[in-house]
Amino acid sequence: MTTTLITGANGFIGYHLAKQLCEKGSPVRCLVRRSSDTQRLRSLPVEIVYGEIRDRSSLLNALNGVGAVYHLAGITRETRPGLFQEINVEGTRNLAEECLKLTPAPTVVFVSSLAAVGPAKNGQPKTEADPARPMSAYGKSKLEAERIWIEYSETIPCSVVRPPIVFGETDEMSLELFRVVQRTHFHFLPGWINRPFSFIHASDLAELLIRIPERGEHLTPESEKTGQGIYFANCGENVRFAEFGRMIGHSLELRHTFVFRCPPIAVLAFGLYCEVIKRISGGSVSLDWNKAKESLCGPWICDGGKAQKQLGFVPGKSLQERLDQTTLWYKENGFL
Repeated sequence: MTTTLITGANGFIGYHLAKQLCEKGSPVRCLVRRSSDTQRLRSLPVEIVYGEIRDRSSLLNALNGVGAVYHLAGITRETRPGLFQEINVEGTRNLAEECLKLTPAPTVVFVSSLAAVGPAKNGQPKTEADPARPMSAYGKSKLEAERIWIEYSETIPCSVVRPPIVFGETDEMSLELFRVVQRTHFHFLPGWINRPFSFIHASDLAELLIRIPERGEHLTPESEKTGQGIYFANCGENVRFAEFGRMIGHSLELRHTFVFRCPPIAVLAFGLYCEVIKRISGGSVSLDWNKAKESLCGPWICDGGKAQKQLGFVPGKSLQERLDQTTLWYKENGFL
């Protein structure tokens, strides 16, 4: 059995993917930066190699002998201008060009984002062949990265997965949402409109990713128009954001969870404030300008029917059951 490489394996999704691959008996190699926290990865029978996607020599070393690559390395928030381009786009090109040096080239699964195609129109969930209209710098960088794999599609077998909101155990971003509901009994809705969103639990996303190298179709030069080789990930339930907050409250065993609608101007003002703080400190913030704009658009929903039909993918549990599972893990590990 050939080795599978995961870039960005120390991240939230990367850990869940590595765990499931190990459970299935696949040899796993994890590419991580030397500054990364690898405590959870070290609890798994994986090989850890140090490097990053901006360092081509480390990529070539990590790729040695692998048959499949899951490209998860990237950033969702930039701490300085140009970092999306540097890491999400140019880092992806570095990886693609190093894959070209191998014979045969490994099969690649690139984890993109629903943000790469933008919000749905007229309440219709996004499908893989819909035109891409990203509305944030992050979404644009993920679409550019997709186009790199399309550019190399005749020499590198590659598929793209576009997850919506991903939540689950070990996720720090989800944790903040759970903590606010637990402490205040309020769920904050960005803007006046209660828009629907798509969600997927990290372990369900990992199961979908694992199915793709064996059963999935690959990109072609026409994939941006046809959707070939592209898959949306979805738990099968699109729920409005207010209801999602109430479902979190239910998992926390709260009698009532109240929804507070934040005026759009307040959301944008807070996003701008956090953006200034981010630029001054050089650190990460919970909500920046890009995320503030995205939160006021929508609906952010996608159709997971293609993955179900072609790959036989069905989420293991309902959305409420996955939220209950996530809450239990947070409590058992002292986060709530």
